Amino acid sequence: MTAGLATFPVGVSLLAGSGTPGTERLEGNRYCQGLMRARHGESILIDAAGLACPAAAKA
Repeated sequence: MTAGLATFPVGVSLLAGSGTPGTERLEGNRYCQGLMRARHGESILIDAAGLACPAAAKA
């Protein structure tokens, strides 16, 4: 890893569509679970219906 990081840095985008090619759509996951998977190099997509965390869905 660069800059002494143990995992990858993560960027979050809010999209008004179906995502981008190469992303895995997660169902029934918490936002933090998606971030943890992304930190390990996965490209993921969680839509509002797929959020299992009420606080993240409300935000």
